[in-house]
Amino acid sequence: MIKIRYTPEPKILGRASLFFAEKKPFIAFVIIFFNIIMTLIFTVMLLKLILVHVITTQELLSFIVCILWLFGRKPLTAKMLTRKMENQTNTQFPMEIEVSDNGIIWHGKKMNDGTLSWRYLKKVYKTQNGYIVPGSVTRFLWVPFDGFKNTKEQAEFESILEKKQVILKHYPNWRC
Repeated sequence: MIKIRYTPEPKILGRASLFFAEKKPFIAFVIIFFNIIMTLIFTVMLLKLILVHVITTQELLSFIVCILWLFGRKPLTAKMLTRKMENQTNTQFPMEIEVSDNGIIWHGKKMNDGTLSWRYLKKVYKTQNGYIVPGSVTRFLWVPFDGFKNTKEQAEFESILEKKQVILKHYPNWRC
């Protein structure tokens, strides 16, 4: 059995929430769709501004909306999710996660204890600083690397995932 203990940090949980939300297939599809549309509108408006040197107020507003979507969506969403996490009372207290052949159990002060059986877990996301374990469509469990006692425990966690046929998806460029 592996015991992981850490105190949740709102900023990290906010970024993990953003990552978790964007990995859902429908949300990922919508984001890609809007990225394509906003990039097209942005390009047309930029070309018009460069070539014609005149842009109407409506075109300027659409140009600004495109800029906000393309460059400000992730930071703004992460900031809103971080604020939401700051208001949660359980982020002020340590939590403990136990990983065994039976599943994952978590508990902590001022939080709902929970369990997750291996048969319901299909994939786990590995980021630069931890694991995101989807518990359901709307909930996930954050397991930071620094919650493990050492790298041997972390390797043991990954071997349990492999043994239970849980897909470990690596995202080395994402830091929660």
